[in-house]
Amino acid sequence: AVVVPREQTLSENLAAAEEAGICCLIADPLLQPVGSGLTGSLQGFWGVSYPLFFGAGNVVELLDADSPGANALLAGMAHEVGAAVIFTSEHSDKTMGSVAEMRRATEMMALMTGRPYPKDLGIDLLVLKEKRRRHEPPLEYESVMEARSTPDEITYDPLGCIRIGIEGDFVVAVHRGRAVRGRHWEDVFYTLLGNGSLSRLDHAAYLGKELFKAELAIRLKRSFEQDGPF
Repeated sequence: AVVVPREQTLSENLAAAEEAGICCLIADPLLQPVGSGLTGSLQGFWGVSYPLFFGAGNVVELLDADSPGANALLAGMAHEVGAAVIFTSEHSDKTMGSVAEMRRATEMMALMTGRPYPKDLGIDLLVLKEKRRRHEPPLEYESVMEARSTPDEITYDPLGCIRIGIEGDFVVAVHRGRAVRGRHWEDVFYTLLGNGSLSRLDHAAYLGKELFKAELAIRLKRSFEQDGPF
């Protein structure tokens, strides 16, 4: 049974559970969300002689920030207080992926044994940021032409429009009732090109952009809307 403090303290409730004959006890001092006593509630995890339950889910759920870094930091806190169980959830859209992120974070904490920091472990939770910037050689050219604005008038491909969407982990493109589905945008694009679904270069450039957006949405666990902002 997981025991929490309510009208009585955690220690009193644990003692009452033992008196009731419950022998397998996990202590949950109740981690509070940011703004409601997060740092103060960490003190309740010290000096407890039972396996500790660390409820990280509420902290991430009640914080409008990307979850990978938050889960990594919370896993580090759980590691320092010696928690046996870390709980997280995927209750809302913004916390989707939290279970996998917390698993990776706990693996990072396990790998840091004998190290001062969870750094340079071979695994990380860097998603949009990168650890080290790549340095490409400078571009070489003899002349430059400023790009012109895209015309407001759209010239449609005479072969018809192509509807793009995502289904699970697949990028899907539909042309005249026939769907092409693949996990990589370039595979879908070259299939469309090969089966004669497009005829204009500007249409091809547009499709490449939208198909890549769709794949990126899948990789980052985001929603996708054709022609919409990412």
